[in-house]
Amino acid sequence: MKIENFTKTVSPLSVIVNFVNPVGIKLAETLIEQGSRVILVDSFTSAKRKAIGDLLKNDRCVFMDIESTFKNLEKFKKIDYMYYFIHAQVGGSTFPDVKPGELDLVQLTHKDFSRETARVDAYIKLAIEFDAKFELITAGFLGQLIEMPNEQNIQLQKYAESLLHDYYNKTRFNGRIVRLGEVYGERTDLAVPTNFSRLAREMFFDNVINIYGEGLQNNYFVHYLDAVYGLLKVNFNEKTKGKTYLLADTNPVSTLSLAYRMLEVTPDEKEVIFNEVSPKQEEVFKLKDLCIAPNAQEAGWEPTMTFDSGIQETLEFVAGQFQKEWKPLQQGGVKTRTVSSAGATENEDLPKRGIKMKENAQVKKEIVWYRFDYLLYQAFNSLIRRPFQAVMKAPAHVAKATEQVTTVTTKNVIPWIITASIFIVITILLAPYVNLAVFSLRGYLSLRELQNSVASLNPEGTKQNAAELVQVTQGIKSSLQGVTYLRYFGGSMQYSYDQAVLLADASNYYGKSIHEMSLAAEPLMTYYKEFSLPQVNNPAGQGTRDYFTEISKIVETKVNIYRASQYAAIGGEMIVKVDANAFPGFMQSGLLDAKKMGAEYSTSLQTLTEMYEYLPFLLGYQQRTNYLVMVQNETEIRATGGWFTNYAIIGIENGRIRELTVDDVYNIDGQLVAKQAPAAMRDGLGIDSYKFSLSNWSPDVPATALDAESFLKQAGKASDIQVFVLMNFGTLRELLKVTGPITLAEYGEVSADNLFDKVVELHTSFTPGSQQKVGIVSSLVPELFNQITRLDASGKKQALDAMVKSISQRNMMVYSDNPAFTNSFLKKYNTFLQLDQLPQPSVFITDWNWSGNKTNKYVTRETNIEVNETRKQVRLTMTYRNTSRTENYPEGRYRNYQRVFFPKTWKLVEAAGYTEQMKVYEQSNAIYTGQMVEVPIQGTRSFALVFEYDEFPSAMNLVKQAGLESEQVTVQLTLSRDSTLPEAFLLREGFAKNGNIFSKSFLRTSDASVRFAQ
Repeated sequence: MKIENFTKTVSPLSVIVNFVNPVGIKLAETLIEQGSRVILVDSFTSAKRKAIGDLLKNDRCVFMDIESTFKNLEKFKKIDYMYYFIHAQVGGSTFPDVKPGELDLVQLTHKDFSRETARVDAYIKLAIEFDAKFELITAGFLGQLIEMPNEQNIQLQKYAESLLHDYYNKTRFNGRIVRLGEVYGERTDLAVPTNFSRLAREMFFDNVINIYGEGLQNNYFVHYLDAVYGLLKVNFNEKTKGKTYLLADTNPVSTLSLAYRMLEVTPDEKEVIFNEVSPKQEEVFKLKDLCIAPNAQEAGWEPTMTFDSGIQETLEFVAGQFQKEWKPLQQGGVKTRTVSSAGATENEDLPKRGIKMKENAQVKKEIVWYRFDYLLYQAFNSLIRRPFQAVMKAPAHVAKATEQVTTVTTKNVIPWIITASIFIVITILLAPYVNLAVFSLRGYLSLRELQNSVASLNPEGTKQNAAELVQVTQGIKSSLQGVTYLRYFGGSMQYSYDQAVLLADASNYYGKSIHEMSLAAEPLMTYYKEFSLPQVNNPAGQGTRDYFTEISKIVETKVNIYRASQYAAIGGEMIVKVDANAFPGFMQSGLLDAKKMGAEYSTSLQTLTEMYEYLPFLLGYQQRTNYLVMVQNETEIRATGGWFTNYAIIGIENGRIRELTVDDVYNIDGQLVAKQAPAAMRDGLGIDSYKFSLSNWSPDVPATALDAESFLKQAGKASDIQVFVLMNFGTLRELLKVTGPITLAEYGEVSADNLFDKVVELHTSFTPGSQQKVGIVSSLVPELFNQITRLDASGKKQALDAMVKSISQRNMMVYSDNPAFTNSFLKKYNTFLQLDQLPQPSVFITDWNWSGNKTNKYVTRETNIEVNETRKQVRLTMTYRNTSRTENYPEGRYRNYQRVFFPKTWKLVEAAGYTEQMKVYEQSNAIYTGQMVEVPIQGTRSFALVFEYDEFPSAMNLVKQAGLESEQVTVQLTLSRDSTLPEAFLLREGFAKNGNIFSKSFLRTSDASVRFAQ
């Protein structure tokens, strides 16, 4: 069946890329069983066709050759879920080609790397297009490989994960990463060259079992059924967006323990040989750092199998794969032979089901601890549990015995006394540990309640739970003081104890920070909760309240927020020093997550502290603050975002909106005296003067703000503006997603989906300079503000998140004439664009649609940057594609005045594709070219500029224009023969190498910096 027809379905549709691996095949079978339609993407060799068996006959799936990716993506009509496997490629697996003998690690080439990363990029874009849930499955077992993979293998994992995070940070798309542990069970990939695969072969084909070093390296496993369930659980969970998880059992298995468990269930006698570790193997062990991540249990997944319970099933599968007979252990033994670095050996026959080591104390300790959990259980049963149960039953026993005997003998009493004494001593020793458990539970509950209090904007509950958290962290510190004796054990025990104390100290400072934060947040939460948009444009404010009291308290509690920030900073300095490896394996993922959360809390609190200083100014405390909001339609792109359609003037005094005026820009143009157009505007647009409607000519936001304010003052609409907000329709759409559709009397229901269509419907005859008004926006903006103020706490947070997202994507820019606020806060968080503040060297392309249509909805732009170190040149190529199918509004021919800002140290030496002589202009200490370009309907046009430079740029800063949703960027670097640029650095930065040419491609949705050197 054709892909376009197959994807037209009401059933859930899943896409699995690189699915021919044990987990991918089982995942496909599971999804089909659940009623999903599945598109399976891979290269289909004869071996792979044999491996996928009955799937080939199932009419609920279709197969797509992976090499045809870029030919078929446009044929998709729907996607709900996408799973992209690269773990087998990164791990060097040859599956389904499984050889009984030596293991081969597939080393990826540069060409393999380039092809796979391009496919990952293409499928992520496809997931974004269909708003599908995307899951990237990478390798969580790199530290378990038996040899070092190529740099391309490692870079594939790094680049693919980095690419997903980049897309998520820029678009917040529904993507996540799962690092898959090594799979066991009856669907094990025996072609992946790991310690387990090697040991499995030695078990069936050799008389010896090789252990390298002390065999204490951790191996992370997951049963294949648990792996499939985990992938589904993580992908279905909305809370996993943008996160990375390790999908593996929480308790890793050391290589020595792994060999020991395999020997325990095999009937054959084997020698265990301990070998020296080579430097290359030590490098492999370090790859475990690429696998560390919070465990998928945080996403609600729970494994149903343990390695101990599945080892027999696994070995039965291995025997079948290698066509070997195998039965569980009936009788057998283990023989070891220790090999020193000098080659000396010692042989010793040992008892069954045990290993005795004379020369290696650490290995001996590992084996002892392997059985220690069982001994503890038996000791607990014998010394505490059973006697204690007998004591607890004693009254009934004594009562019954009293009917028959009149005395209780000493023989009956003594066991009770001994048991009670043991119980008391153990209780005293265990008390600090019990307290630790209790305080930890209290801390968990307090944090959960604290989150609920904050979410519900409950100031009293927030303060109460924050105070409880302080008590908890102090209790944990006190409990640790009760086990100080642990330090005297020395070695790893002392180190672990010291790390635990460091963690407790960090937690204590975080607890103090949260407590101070709760005191400072009370007035802010009250204001945020109670703010509404009642009667406006009432200078006296009669009949409505202001928020003077709350803002006064915000000023008073400023000291608390500073203390909270200081405590968080101290806690942050401590927690980064905590070594998660000093704690038991089951705690490590949680600790790593806690460290990450602590860092995020410290960063967020630092931002809030900086913002807190200016809240009184923003809320008009004791003196009104006036805002100008410039609404722009980015489907007709302009320098600061889009066609300037409407403006709003908002006056806030003591936290209350006292003035809200929304009007069309053309309503005041007739009242104004026009200004003389700058040279570039005269040359490019063919006009000699301009008014308010064209005041966003400059991409420099301070210049645009000053220009717009001067027109408003001339028309008598405003005296002074303190805060300027430039807002695209994209922001309105994001806010409408939060509020839901809004019904306007004149225009009907307006939603995020139909806003563009509504505007087009009212302006089918629009041409530049017309006086036709955009009444829908004038009606929409006040009602939208009103709806936002009526939202509950959760809704208001979503609205705030939508605006933060808009700022990050430059759909909204904020500037202020308050120099302290602008210089210390707005510039730091890049909320507006200022030409003379751009990082150098910067390339900034500014488009200005002068077509009299909305073709930017149908036009895409791609940018290609070629840096040639030999020629000392930079070639910048901009390609526009116009998918309009008709000349009728809103589609049509694209006429665009293109400005390209470039460093002053560069010299323009060539221009290609332009119809007229290139001109160069200067503004705000910035230099740029300006030229009108045209792209016909269904047409593609490329325009190129070539610059020469004196000094090689160590980085290229690509500045995003407001209103441009996204842009595909390709950067190509050609090195000279005597280049000193570090190739390893370029590879880490995501470049692919082909000879002396390095290249990378990415989708840009915000400012980007491409680095060529450290």
